[in-house]
Amino acid sequence: MRFFLTYGARKVHLAYKSPTVAGLLFYLLNNLYFIGFIQAIIFAVLAMLAFSSFTRAEAH
Repeated sequence: MRFFLTYGARKVHLAYKSPTVAGLLFYLLNNLYFIGFIQAIIFAVLAMLAFSSFTRAEAH
């Protein structure tokens, strides 16, 4: 996990250093991937919460 974070930070740093269109597109792509990763984590947490509440309701 830490490896991916440092790797992403290095890529973003490289994208910032190069003010070209390719660097900007690269940075945007990295952000999209990161946002999708965060959304996947949030979705998994919400699914687990819904599943646990459902099983709890079934037990009662």
